[in-house]
Amino acid sequence: MTSDPTLPCPLDAAAARRPDALFLLRADGSPVRYAGTAATAGRLAGVLKKRWNVCEGDRVALLTPTTPELPALWFALFRIGAVVCPINLRLPVAAVRERLDLLNPAMVVGGAEGPALADICAAAEGGGALDERARLDPNRPATVVFTSGSSGRPKAVVHTLGNHLRSAEASNAHAPLGEEDRWLLSLPLYHVGGLAVLFRCVLAGASVVLPGSDAEPTGTIQSRGVTHLSLVPTQLQRLLAAGISGSDVPSLKRILLGGGPIPRDLVRCALRRDLPVAASYGMTETASQVAAVPPDADSGVACDTDGTVLPHSEIRISEKGEIQVRGGSVSPGVWRRGRVQSFTDDDGWLSTGDRGRLEEHGGLVVEGRCDRMFISGGENIQPEEIERELSRIIGGGAVVVPVEDEVFGMRPAAWVDAPVTDGNVDAWRAALRSRLPGYMIPVRFRRFPEERTGLKPDLEQLRRRMAAPGDPS
Repeated sequence: MTSDPTLPCPLDAAAARRPDALFLLRADGSPVRYAGTAATAGRLAGVLKKRWNVCEGDRVALLTPTTPELPALWFALFRIGAVVCPINLRLPVAAVRERLDLLNPAMVVGGAEGPALADICAAAEGGGALDERARLDPNRPATVVFTSGSSGRPKAVVHTLGNHLRSAEASNAHAPLGEEDRWLLSLPLYHVGGLAVLFRCVLAGASVVLPGSDAEPTGTIQSRGVTHLSLVPTQLQRLLAAGISGSDVPSLKRILLGGGPIPRDLVRCALRRDLPVAASYGMTETASQVAAVPPDADSGVACDTDGTVLPHSEIRISEKGEIQVRGGSVSPGVWRRGRVQSFTDDDGWLSTGDRGRLEEHGGLVVEGRCDRMFISGGENIQPEEIERELSRIIGGGAVVVPVEDEVFGMRPAAWVDAPVTDGNVDAWRAALRSRLPGYMIPVRFRRFPEERTGLKPDLEQLRRRMAAPGDPS
């Protein structure tokens, strides 16, 4: 007799344990309970199957903002066995079309392609709930999350439900999350970091707090008693620029920082202001973090050392110095040409594309992207080294890209979150010369373009725009 490989729906399990517990706080402060969300998910699953013919294995693309009904829709689709494919609403129409063409979804929710979530919810009100309690297969594809990586080309990363659950379990074990805790959904659900918040809270019975319309979340943290926050470095820089300190947000227990290179001085500044920052290392392909600073860390090790390897993962360094990861949260592959194509080797190791090293105590040090290194006049340049120093100097974000040069082949150029004036550029170059060799000083500076489509920079787009004619400083 074989054992049943399925498991109860995590949302149903949380609702069964504490039906009246707070699952979600709307932006206006009104509560949504676990039992109510589970019931809504059941009704949505029923109407999606009956009226829109959504079946197990179907890909369903989501072009909808983060509303209070969205988490219930996710779990409704999990109940059916469909594959949830969220798409960034801020992308240009052509980029959205490219992702839809790659997915060839059975259904699109939102946008110009399909019914709005509000219409599906209205239909579900009279549709009735599923009779049976849902059991889910943790080994089937459950989500597709797009990541552009460093090439700018969309990559459709497939996750199983088990990938998300293993990631959330490891995170909650490393930095315990309690039933009384509240995690602000400061990352969108098309970002793997936002999706990780949803799973962590459901497993712990904690609450998800939806952000208000204000892009600066200090007021939401204060008024909603937020205890946990996930940020990418750009978001933390904005918080610090707004003058926030630990005394302003006394409920806050932890700021989980990740999603890209973490400047040393950014962390030090946050720690000086008594903000509970803890760095993490992970990627879309690993369903969020695989290494993180210990919860009781009292120093700025979050800068270059990304902390302890979490219990669900193994990490090794290849002969070429590349970080490789294996474990329960590693994606089975990417969606390409109508099927899942694996990107791990025969032993399950994922090559991350990041350079790094393991310390004697087991800590992971991330040194930068392998594919971002370029050669200038025979010298190897790792852009992250320049970015760290430049961010410290200007007190804001910086991204370094190569530009062609007739003499040196390539030279570094920098996008910055600061006004680009002759005086500023002269000051930045003088400060950089005291810390970096001359061949690493950017030959051109430009301010970041106003329009941005994601939380992380599109490096290929920035490289092309830097190379285009303009006003090089």
